[in-house]
Amino acid sequence: MKKLLFLWVSLFGGIVLSEGEVSAQTYTFVPEAAGCDSKWGTAACWSADTAECGDSSSPATPPTNPSSSDCEVHVVFTENATLLESNITLGGNFKSITLKSGADVNITGGLTLAGGSNINLVFEESHSNLTIGGTLTFQREAATLNVTGADRDPENEPITNFVTANRLVMGAMTELNVDGNAGVWIEGTTEVSHQTSGRERAIKINIDGQFYTRDMVVNGTTFLLFKVAVDAKVIVTDIGGTLEMKGNSTVEFIGDVYDGGPADGDSRVDIGGTINSTAGNENRAVILADDVTIYSCQKFPDSITKREDNNGDFKEEDCIQLSVVWLGTSASYLQAANAVRVDWATAKEWESSHFEIERATGNIKEFITIGSVESAGWSNGQTDYEFLDLNLPLFASKLYYRLKQVDKDGSLEYSNLITIEIQDGETSEMAWQVFPNPANTAAITLSLRRAGDLRDGPIRIKLISPSHRFKEYVVTELDQSFCIELSNALQGLPRGMIVLEINWQGRKEYHKILKQ
Repeated sequence: MKKLLFLWVSLFGGIVLSEGEVSAQTYTFVPEAAGCDSKWGTAACWSADTAECGDSSSPATPPTNPSSSDCEVHVVFTENATLLESNITLGGNFKSITLKSGADVNITGGLTLAGGSNINLVFEESHSNLTIGGTLTFQREAATLNVTGADRDPENEPITNFVTANRLVMGAMTELNVDGNAGVWIEGTTEVSHQTSGRERAIKINIDGQFYTRDMVVNGTTFLLFKVAVDAKVIVTDIGGTLEMKGNSTVEFIGDVYDGGPADGDSRVDIGGTINSTAGNENRAVILADDVTIYSCQKFPDSITKREDNNGDFKEEDCIQLSVVWLGTSASYLQAANAVRVDWATAKEWESSHFEIERATGNIKEFITIGSVESAGWSNGQTDYEFLDLNLPLFASKLYYRLKQVDKDGSLEYSNLITIEIQDGETSEMAWQVFPNPANTAAITLSLRRAGDLRDGPIRIKLISPSHRFKEYVVTELDQSFCIELSNALQGLPRGMIVLEINWQGRKEYHKILKQ
């Protein structure tokens, strides 16, 4: 038996305190175990601690909706994992998900919190994330999620623990609580709705850390209480997104005045997108700035009533946005070149200066800067970037990378952590031969070893220097010798190791050339 002391400070109510004897069962996900197919219901994927639930045995996999009132279920991830599920529904006495050792967990489908559930999501270390490929759903009648990030120095360390989902749906009396060390990122739409009007059935979102959603829909009769800490960063719609308030819906943005803070309006909310309302003159939607200043890129329509309390305010046509909206980051080990290529892309950029590439070996708390890439600065479309790490540390079997995005004003933001395994073994025979190597002239020749390795299509060639200067060529056809002569390929590139990338017919090959 475990004697647990529960302390939860409800930010919309009082302190809840209870003490008692509670049995618990903890399951740890082991993705590399023999027979594990990355499915929740596969016993080979789980390691369970000693049964403590009044039974000599326990289920081989963690119950997602345990009915026993005196036996809690906890799940732990200690390494990167992907769960191949269309949807996972958690409820009953399922109590927590904990990510340890910097683990990144990806659920390919959706995650649903059943009505009445109260689940803690805990990140124990920085640069650890939960990604939900589908919808994060809170079923109506008191489903609650409490997100806690790893301890950090808020003056010097950014938030690096995020829950990311494609969509967020919340029903009546549901609650999302995010502490000051974590963030929630909704890439699509946040939709809140309940069928009966009234504050007593309100949906509650409390943000001490970060919250971002591209779009937000507040359905008719819905009452949303959105609490924002002074140091929180909240963007409820992005540029190109929409805040849509239907019928007589109400949204109250609330600062810390009811927690003993001053009525100063210092909490901030940004509304970057279009603001729409389907409400008529008799059933107006209402938005309240209570000890919060609401900055919007556009003016509110007349069909939405604006109200202020406790020095709250509206600053219309005056908003800020995130400097970068990330599309994704990845890395791949290039065995032939003994190098790592880091790729990333952004959907939008505002006043972005550059990206610094950082690498760690063994200890993810000890990153060093290994390079820098200038950013587009201002962009309203997709921008792709890449960086080649040509100087890998000796004897490293695993490397960690992250990107530091720096604004023109010096503020910064970090990407997710990228982990890459360094492979051993001999390289298979290359399709191309490059000579001379070493090279003491500007000219190099590429020769295809077998004619059968080329059918049709262009051949794209890139030469990349250690300082990341590069040259690119496109060859549309080869002569009968199956050779490509590049007479000035190395001209203008500094001495040292040059990486040659050959891209053809969906294949890529890398060679190292020593320029003398």
